[in-house]
Amino acid sequence: MPVPATMESGTHFLRPVLGAGAFATARPLHVGRSTVTVDVDIHDDQGRLCTRVTQLVALKRP
Repeated sequence: MPVPATMESGTHFLRPVLGAGAFATARPLHVGRSTVTVDVDIHDDQGRLCTRVTQLVALKRP
């Protein structure tokens, strides 16, 4: 099974999380043989986008 290793990560803090909690949704933007690019959106409990993270992850074989 491949082991993930972050090659690049960018985080955009758009607003503070208000309310009772935060909820994250991750989706792959590109899936290749040796890398995956993923977007993660974090919303507050009112559904407002608070943070967006984009990561490029290498899939290393042990």
